[in-house]
Amino acid sequence: MLPPKPIRLVLAVPAACVLLFLGLDIWYSLEANRLAGDATTSDVCSTRPLRRPVLERCESRSRAAFAASASAAALALLVATYLALNWLTVRVWSGRLPFLTGCRWGYRIALGASAAAWIIFMAVLYPMAFLLTFMRFLGSYWLEFDNFMIGICLLSAVAGLAGLIRRDAGSPIPEDVHLTGVVATESEQRHLFLAIRQIAQFVKCDMPRNVVLGLDPAVICTARRVRVEGILLTVGTLYLSLLYHRLLSEPELMSLATIAMVPLQMVSEETENWVLTTGQRWARRRDRLDQAALPVVGIAMTLLWYWLDVWANWQANINGFAIRRAAVLTGRENVAGALSKAASLSRRWMPFLQEIQASLRRSEVQVAQLNLSSIFAARMTGLADELVSEVVPNPWMSGLGVDVNEIKRRIGDMQLSRPAEWIAGAESLEKELSMAQIKRMVFLREPMDSGPAVG
Repeated sequence: MLPPKPIRLVLAVPAACVLLFLGLDIWYSLEANRLAGDATTSDVCSTRPLRRPVLERCESRSRAAFAASASAAALALLVATYLALNWLTVRVWSGRLPFLTGCRWGYRIALGASAAAWIIFMAVLYPMAFLLTFMRFLGSYWLEFDNFMIGICLLSAVAGLAGLIRRDAGSPIPEDVHLTGVVATESEQRHLFLAIRQIAQFVKCDMPRNVVLGLDPAVICTARRVRVEGILLTVGTLYLSLLYHRLLSEPELMSLATIAMVPLQMVSEETENWVLTTGQRWARRRDRLDQAALPVVGIAMTLLWYWLDVWANWQANINGFAIRRAAVLTGRENVAGALSKAASLSRRWMPFLQEIQASLRRSEVQVAQLNLSSIFAARMTGLADELVSEVVPNPWMSGLGVDVNEIKRRIGDMQLSRPAEWIAGAESLEKELSMAQIKRMVFLREPMDSGPAVG
């Protein structure tokens, strides 16, 4: 089985350099023999003293041989690392190695190999390829300049690697998930907790200890620590949007809750923290390297990106499994309809808040009369035709075997009536959360942030 295309690319760099520098070694050896004359032995460079032109060719030959050795060492290191990462992945999938242990070992191996490849690429291969080809063929044989350039490249490589590895202060990684809403209690929300308990029993997962109700269009469930208005929640938290309670049917709402709760059983708090924080730590650096003027600079870190992508794909696979479990519980059409509605509503929530924020600052609306959930729901039902036009086939819809026309019909028939009285006193909760949201909008000078996110 061939490795992925990015891995083949990073392996091709040292492999091509081995061939290049071996060819240059032979070329400069022949050049030295030609300049030394036919009377000399084949090993011209071992004869001293040497004329200046012959000495320059011999120096170039020795540098080419060193660069070829460095290229071969880098190639062997990258191949061994790739095989080690695959071995770790197999052991993790088979259950012979704890998941978090495998993640950490693989991360350290990939980071160490990528750091070594970075130094070799930036301090040896790239500058040598330039100096031994372009500069030599232009007739420039100033060895002191070569040494100066190699020293500068080595210092730049070390400084660049230090900048990559150090923690980015401009991109802090929060230890807790911060949500905006109201913490529900079982004594006040009996029907809601009963519905969540039934879902947990069906999918055979632990029921989250905490439930948070909010306005932001999302349904998430996390094992990480959650803070809601200064309250610290642990041991599993489910966030449920009141907007979805208004606009989705009961099976659709159950679908989203199921999709959110299934991964909670499969991913521990420590594992979720590690995967998310490690991915966030490298996200901005990876974007900067991908958008660099010289994309070859970031090739050396490909093995690290590969290992992080493995677990990002693993998270996607868990979500796919959760979608299939929800389809068994509520039906394929309900799952596809819920996901399509959630995607459309979440895209329009922030523009809606920004519009309300502008109206509030112009004093065009009465604050006491605002129920953001009700206003947003009414607006979305009025935009049903526009929402329908945005529905297109996608991989998970095809995987469920759902007809796209059925999803369009469901979105076009979106109504304002609540699916069931899951949430007691929903109207008063909406008004309370609306007032809290309005206070933040009135006193906030910057644009509104996005809704809740586990990452």
